[in-house]
Formats: sequence, C-alpha cells, structure tokens
Amino acid sequence: MSSRHTSITRRRRVVATAAAACLLTGCLMLTWGATPAGGLSVHDTPGGVAIGTWSGSAEVLAVDGDWALVSMSGWVAAANVDARGAEGYRVQGSPGGGLWAIGVSVVDDWGFAMVSGRIVNGTGQDFEPDDYLRVEIVFVDSDGLVVGIRSVSFDNLPSGDARAFSYESAFDAEKVVAVEFQM
Repeated sequence: MSSRHTSITRRRRVVATAAAACLLTGCLMLTWGATPAGGLSVHDTPGGVAIGTWSGSAEVLAVDGDWALVSMSGWVAAANVDARGAEGYRVQGSPGGGLWAIGVSVVDDWGFAMVSGRIVNGTGQDFEPDDYLRVEIVFVDSDGLVVGIRSVSFDNLPSGDARAFSYESAFDAEKVVAVEFQM
C-alpha cells in the first residue's frame, strides 16, 4: 500500500499531495543521508546527472547501495507540466494519459464515510465490458494509516468518457481524513 494519499476535507474540494501534475518526471534518485540545508540533490540515475534539488519529504521505494529510489510530491503550476488529464487526481498505476478522479467528495453518512465523484478515462484506450476495470479507494486516517480499501468497478469505459461512482464504506467518518485512488 502506498503512503501517498489525497487529502480530503469533508464537504470540501479535494486537496492532493499526490496529484499527477505535481510528480517529477521519470525515476528520480537522491543521495542517501540526512537532508542538507540546501535540499536533497536529485539525480536522473544513481551517480548520474544532477537534475535539481528537493526540500520536501520523500518516500523511499527502493535502495541500491548508496542510492535510494524515491517518490516525491508537491505542487507546481499546471502550465509548467504536461497535465493532459481532466482537472482532478490521477489514479495511481493507471496507464497512458491516466484515469482521473474528479469532483471527489467525502461526506459523513450516518457515521460512515461515503466517497463519490467521477472517473475520467484519459488513458487513450477503451475499457470494454470484458476488461473489468477496477479502481481501489484507500481510506486513510489522520496518522496517515490505512483504515481500509474498497473497490469500485466499471464494466465499460471508453477513452475520453467519464463514469460516476459513489461508495458508502463501513469506516467511521470521523477517522477518515483522506482517500487515495489506485489500480
């Protein structure tokens, strides 16, 4: 399970820490050790060309000798990146131009967290009835711990189309402060 998540304030618009438009391109490597005052030196490969610095948090995905492969997230102006999808948040692990979660809200429904929104297919491929497209919704608490995972399925989602979803979880609405979408 990923520790990156999309923060949700109930009855408000989604605020993301893992929005697709904010991810740096490619596999990024950084030097191992404590974060220096000037930030971490980010390289294109282990020991390769330095492509920038990063001063935010980083999730370690793998370690190879003195180098760590990391995932970092932050916000950048959408005009400075190729933000091909609909406004919203890319479903982690989705192919091509991505599946996007838009209009997402989490509300308290009789004490349980209910999440709803739309999934937009920006992948460039059609998902036919036999493809069984499944998107997982990861419910996260205020400590960043996963409360639970539930799936929504779509049996037909052509490229460029969108489908609404609504899911009432069995999770305490007071504990759920974030959701993440992944395949």
